[in-house]
Amino acid sequence: MKQKRTSVNLLGRVSGPELDPQAWEVFVERYRPTLVEWARRWGAQGASADDVAQLVLLTLVRHLKNFQYDPTRSFRAWLRTVTLRVWARFQREQARALGAGAVGLSQLTSLEARDDMVAMMQRQSDREALEIALARVREQVGTKTWEAFRLTAIEGKDGRTAAEQLGMSISSVYVARHHVRTRLTEEVRKILAD
Repeated sequence: MKQKRTSVNLLGRVSGPELDPQAWEVFVERYRPTLVEWARRWGAQGASADDVAQLVLLTLVRHLKNFQYDPTRSFRAWLRTVTLRVWARFQREQARALGAGAVGLSQLTSLEARDDMVAMMQRQSDREALEIALARVREQVGTKTWEAFRLTAIEGKDGRTAAEQLGMSISSVYVARHHVRTRLTEEVRKILAD
């Protein structure tokens, strides 16, 4: 799924005491597929993923009344946190509805299953944070700097091969790779802190 940038204008139109109905339709069209996808990745099946997305949107209608967008923080990370909380609440309610004798209840409530789910969500969150950070850093650095990083860190080529391919010195390739890694680390920390 291609990463979409947060529209500050759209957030302004859906937040505050007066909800703009047209803006809300655009917001739902833009973010609902992401909410459904997250729910599916976390294990929601069929209509349950749609139910989770709908519950998130209902939660957002209440929360966006007091929401103030901070451009230094990630709206998407905040939205993911809200979705994760709604998903957890949805699971608890489903487990209660199943009753204590249901076969799947022990799996839903076992410590091991929860730990596996938390680990899976953390890995997914880390991957998404890295994807966002990669896109941001790529825009911030020069083409040769990025290519030096990509060739050595992502494609696994040695410094000499990358240097020859880019017309750079080997030391410049490693300096560029270090520079991009440092920026990536900073971006990932910012994203995960949000």
